[in-house]
Amino acid sequence: MMYHEFAQFYDQLMDGFSYEDAYNFINEYALNKGKNFKNILELACGTGNFTRELIADDRKIKAVDLSDDMLAIAENKLRNTGVEFFKMDMKDFIFDEKFDLIISTCDSFNYILSKDDLKIVLKNVYKHLEDDGLFIFDLNSQYKFEGFEKIYIDEFDDVFYTWENFYDKKDRINMYSLNFFVRKGDLYDRFYEEHYERAYPHEEVIEMLKEIGFNNIDSYNDYESNKELETANRIVYIVSK
Repeated sequence: MMYHEFAQFYDQLMDGFSYEDAYNFINEYALNKGKNFKNILELACGTGNFTRELIADDRKIKAVDLSDDMLAIAENKLRNTGVEFFKMDMKDFIFDEKFDLIISTCDSFNYILSKDDLKIVLKNVYKHLEDDGLFIFDLNSQYKFEGFEKIYIDEFDDVFYTWENFYDKKDRINMYSLNFFVRKGDLYDRFYEEHYERAYPHEEVIEMLKEIGFNNIDSYNDYESNKELETANRIVYIVSK
């Protein structure tokens, strides 16, 4: 799904997600496994909030996204940091190198709406991952989609918005219906976007990862040491090649 006007408000809408906590969890996991990331690829980097956490003097970071609007914000935010940004689709990105860490956060993989397409993405990741490298991604869970409130209403700065959820249990597709009203003087400009995410049962994800060849599969309830997944809203997968 391409982000358009929504991109300019993405950071405010994601203020409940701690990129720092996510990075600290991943870094601690890697250190405990004796891993040291030098060459990193981030998929669906969005506005670069998690990319910023990855930056270190001795790291090479490439970041990929499909949205021009998101990339423009990320590039402006992280100019002169050495991060290289690319407009690419997760299904067919291609680099002439392999990476120690490939990562994607904030349920980006839920935007892949078919199992076949998800397999294509996972195979592409596998191809670009160094032997014994780590691949980390997260998914909004089926439990989360089924428990969504029908509508959220909120405001920040000069923006008022409504966020409606329509979840199809049969197809496991959730449609987000987003209305934004942005104050311009005494009036408001309105824009509307629809976004779609698919829920993937945990067992199905594990099966796909094993089929492609990933091993040492760990899964967590969000970016925490908790491994109780039954009521997890976000499941984090950490696997190696």
